[in-house]
Amino acid sequence: MGLQIEPDPYLSAQVGATASLTFFLVYILFSKQNDSVRIPKTSLLYFVATGIIMSIGWLTMMTALKLGSVSIVTTIVYSYPLFTLILTRLLLKEEKFGKREIIGSITIILGVALVTLF
Repeated sequence: MGLQIEPDPYLSAQVGATASLTFFLVYILFSKQNDSVRIPKTSLLYFVATGIIMSIGWLTMMTALKLGSVSIVTTIVYSYPLFTLILTRLLLKEEKFGKREIIGSITIILGVALVTLF
């Protein structure tokens, strides 16, 4: 429905990111947790890289929604828990997963696939 109102994927991604930032800042302001948002200098590169990658992700997702079927795009987009588990295991070898995390990820992917198929 949002893409019918504003079909430009780049503007849609920008509106989504701006709304997220606005709500985050309002939450921080009213919850008085200003000290909880600190970025150590050693983590700044990771923080910036994550922001760039997330921005590219938003743009590609909005472009995919414009060009493709919503049911197919959402199935691909919401398969991220599986990739999160795999990449976390490969990159952060000390991270351990329990049955709940694995079953939860599989359940999300199967749920989206079932909604897509039916």
